[in-house]
Amino acid sequence: ILKAWEFSTSLDFLQPGSVLSLSGRKMLDIYAVGLDSVRWQAQKVREPFLALLAQGSDRAFTEPLSSSGIDLDALSENSGGELPLSASSSGQAQFAALDLAPMLNAAKGDTHGLMRVQLTGMKDGESVAFAERMLLVTDLGLMLKRTALGGYEAFVHSFKDGKPVARTKVSILGANGRPCASAV
Repeated sequence: ILKAWEFSTSLDFLQPGSVLSLSGRKMLDIYAVGLDSVRWQAQKVREPFLALLAQGSDRAFTEPLSSSGIDLDALSENSGGELPLSASSSGQAQFAALDLAPMLNAAKGDTHGLMRVQLTGMKDGESVAFAERMLLVTDLGLMLKRTALGGYEAFVHSFKDGKPVARTKVSILGANGRPCASAV
């Protein structure tokens, strides 16, 4: 008689990347194994506090904030809920989509910005898996090119159609959150 290993639980975001386009579906696809449901929390950082996240930070954008000591609850607008998952046999993949459109639409024009999404996998009423991701919610892409004189030129394009966006103001924020350089 051979004893088989129990299937472990798993939870993660299906796609890599940290940009959520405003012209797209505004949905995050989730991959799970061995879970009953996924509790989610989305925290959209309010603009005055963006500099606090960048100040003195040497971590990559994709790394979780949980070890940074920053309390996003006080700096953000929060929303949450629970996604039920369809019952599956042990070890079989489960897929769900988290629709962030209601939260973004409720922002009334202030839809762009930085957001942290946390997922907690639930099994039999207990938390058994966790995943989180920082997302930049925007419809604009920024490309910087170094000039022959050593300066930089910024080019802005739309994710919606890929075309350049004219007359866009680009600002570099200092550690205090105020622009230290701007250009159109």
